[in-house]
Amino acid sequence: MITVQEVKSRNVFRVRGPQGTKSYNITKLGKRLARVQAQAYADEVNHAIHTKAVEFFYSEWTLLQAVEEFYVDFARLKRAKESLGRYKNELKRIVGTDGNKTPFSDILIKTFKLQDADKIVDYLYSQDWRSKAVKRTLTSLKFAFRLAVKRDWLKVNPMAEWKWDVGTDEADTAIKEEGEVIIPAKSEVAKLLRETKDPKFKLFYQVAATTGLRPSELCGLTWSNIDFANNFIYVKQQRDQSNNLTTRLKTKNSDRRIPLVKETKEALLQYQSMQTVKSWLGHNGGPGIKTDLVFVTVKGNSYARQRAWENFQRHKRLAGVDIAKSLYTLRHFYASNLIDAHKKGNISFLEISRFMGHRSYEFTETIYGHLIRDMEADQKVVDDLSQTLSFA
Repeated sequence: MITVQEVKSRNVFRVRGPQGTKSYNITKLGKRLARVQAQAYADEVNHAIHTKAVEFFYSEWTLLQAVEEFYVDFARLKRAKESLGRYKNELKRIVGTDGNKTPFSDILIKTFKLQDADKIVDYLYSQDWRSKAVKRTLTSLKFAFRLAVKRDWLKVNPMAEWKWDVGTDEADTAIKEEGEVIIPAKSEVAKLLRETKDPKFKLFYQVAATTGLRPSELCGLTWSNIDFANNFIYVKQQRDQSNNLTTRLKTKNSDRRIPLVKETKEALLQYQSMQTVKSWLGHNGGPGIKTDLVFVTVKGNSYARQRAWENFQRHKRLAGVDIAKSLYTLRHFYASNLIDAHKKGNISFLEISRFMGHRSYEFTETIYGHLIRDMEADQKVVDDLSQTLSFA
């Protein structure tokens, strides 16, 4: 509903209508007449909107325009002084300013979808914002949309169903355990790689799926531990539970050498070249960063395990793939391919254990032994059926 606002700093009554803002000067008209004329215009606009006599112009606003209007409108509410500054700081992360726009500044609010909220979260993480800050920012945007509906700027809140579904406790739990072994289909892994547009995360998932590195080991991977000449990756350090880089690995056998397949090698070399260029140019034109770590934030910081887990959830959702929530699912995918090779006689089970970095052969057998037994049982059925169903 369109209302009359008294702007004391400018000595006017203001009405924000669908075709713009009209102001009624108190000095020229007198306070009573200015208020009457402003209210008459507001009543006229409200009648036109609700009888659909005028076009719903507000929906043509960009996200940046809508947020700027939100600042003005919110300033009239109670407790605005304590909260307005926080809302401005948080929403600026999404929409930027006229002089420094973001990828979301010019999105029309009428086209905003729930998936855009996921993209914003992904963007904020890429800008090195922590989980709590990202959650607050998206919560503020949801409130801004709610106020937009209340003010008749929009008919429906596009973020009404949005919920913060990545909790810290859940993330910490997921990265501690390998959990239930659920093997994703190759087509789903391929779709995840194809639909993940950020080259850093695409490579992160590709390396995970083709080397079986644990998330903690991926976050600690360095260029100096990749032997491109002989096609091997050496695991020498990881990110611990406190997100510190450490050479103290999960097991004594975690210090290992893993074969590097051709496709992943080429992707790593391409990314290394791109990272080198970025390090010289620097972030946002600032001084360059130099790091030996493969996966770093835009500010050159080493990548946190929880952040990797959270982004995996979003990229899965954006890609529309049906695979388990833990990053370990890509490690299990790698293990299943090793077991396929074992079935063909190309690799021993002891070598599988070594490539996976398990503390013992028995541990590997406990986790993945059923896959071998299932394959052997299925093969026996195939052999039996080949005889019983033969019509020769």
